[in-house]
Amino acid sequence: MKRWIVLATILLAIGGVVVWRVNQRMQSTSQLAGGKGANRTPLVETAKARPAVITESLQSVGSLESPFRVQISPLTSGRIEQMAYREGDTVHAKDVVARIDSSDADLQVIQSQSSVAEAESRLAQAKLGQNSTSVTSSANVTQQLAALTSARADLNQTQQNVSAQVAAASDTIIDATAKLNSAKAQVANASAIVGREQASVANSKVHLDRVTELYRQRFVAAQDLDDAKTAYQVQLSAVKVADAQLAAANQSVSSASAVLNGATQQKLIVERKANADVASAKARETQASQALKMATANTFQPAAYKENLAALQSVVVAARAALSQARARREQTVLRSSITGTVTARTADPGSLASPSTPIMTIQYLDWLFFNAAFPIETSGRIYVGQSVVVGLDGQPERPIDGTITDVNLVADPQSRQYTVRVKISNTDHKLRAGMFGHIQIITKVVHAEAAVPKEAVRQAGGKTTVVVVSTDKKAHVRDVVIGASDDKVQQILSGVTAGEVVVSGTYATLKDGQGVNVADSNKTGKGGGKGNRRGATAGAPAGGSR
Repeated sequence: MKRWIVLATILLAIGGVVVWRVNQRMQSTSQLAGGKGANRTPLVETAKARPAVITESLQSVGSLESPFRVQISPLTSGRIEQMAYREGDTVHAKDVVARIDSSDADLQVIQSQSSVAEAESRLAQAKLGQNSTSVTSSANVTQQLAALTSARADLNQTQQNVSAQVAAASDTIIDATAKLNSAKAQVANASAIVGREQASVANSKVHLDRVTELYRQRFVAAQDLDDAKTAYQVQLSAVKVADAQLAAANQSVSSASAVLNGATQQKLIVERKANADVASAKARETQASQALKMATANTFQPAAYKENLAALQSVVVAARAALSQARARREQTVLRSSITGTVTARTADPGSLASPSTPIMTIQYLDWLFFNAAFPIETSGRIYVGQSVVVGLDGQPERPIDGTITDVNLVADPQSRQYTVRVKISNTDHKLRAGMFGHIQIITKVVHAEAAVPKEAVRQAGGKTTVVVVSTDKKAHVRDVVIGASDDKVQQILSGVTAGEVVVSGTYATLKDGQGVNVADSNKTGKGGGKGNRRGATAGAPAGGSR
């Protein structure tokens, strides 16, 4: 019997607590709705319809970019001997910025000069012996035979060098391919981790939704809900970490691919140069062989002496052409800037190996910059060259820049459906940096509105746009209005409300036409209407022009 009495007492206590909590909640709701009698006279915040100047504008984000950006890389492979500039240094057009080891090129020039001298000597000797062909023909045969032997030796040596160079380039490609395959394996592993973490996020979201519903039904404590939210945020962070790892793995793949491409290009260069060297050696062997045949023929046919002179003249021409080519290759070891600008990147140092596919220095022109921004294709009719704009940079928020549009791309990106707008910005003091992020505002329309109300006062529902006007007897009157231009604060009213009338700018209640209202004290709520976070039922979507 005592047990039943204790149980009944406990149940009565629990019921009393529940009734007390419900009563407290109802009282709190009543206070939020405007205190006692809120159902009869809801509390509202008001503002007057006033004339206003409304500025419509288009806004976007973008970044600064140099108009001229040159990446300097050598035309021939070699070890870097000198680099004269570092990041931040000023470079003028045609200044020497780097030098590549020219020992091989110098040797080729010397060899070519020797070949020219030898060919000219042969030609001169042939001309001197024009009156004594029979005497000099035998010596000429001996000389041409020696030249043929030398040419064949050069051909054999060149072929051996070609084999060694191609083998070395192939080994580099094999090593680069192995690194690329390793990087791809890392990408696959990172992708698997991303998938696993995304699955964990989905599971945490399901758990959070279930705990939220249980908390709404008061079956679980607020701590359980907070724990579920924390677990969900942790899983979201894990997904971000996994995405970062995947991005790093993809970067490794890109780097490995670049190395492989460079090695492949290097092999092609080696093969082309090797083939050219072999072809040149074969040509010299052929020329020496032909010269020997002609010299031999001259011993029996003096009439063929003129043809021999013509052949020797051709040898001289070919040797001079080879010398010009060797000098051009030597000149390519001196790297010069093609523009006047500032060094913004230096990716190599003296002693490192440079190749044609890898830039060693980047030079950018910074005396003026482009600010590039993208706009939706729907705005193309309101943007044109010469239009005034205001550019604000995140790095210098206190220094807005007035400018004009200098370029408008006539073609939109097919994926994003946006086109690029460029603004030319002076930077003679070099205080602006290429790559700075910022925003751009293009003023497209200025409207002098006779009557404008806070945007919170406009309500759109059921295909109608309405404003609640408060009469002098503190009655609410719902009026249909026609809206016009707007900005981020006010909305133009074309008809339905006139300047000077008082409108509701904020309330927690749904107002009906003719309903009495209690106007909030403006000293507490601020002039001209409600607080920014008290829009309630009167809050409406902005209408008017795009911004």
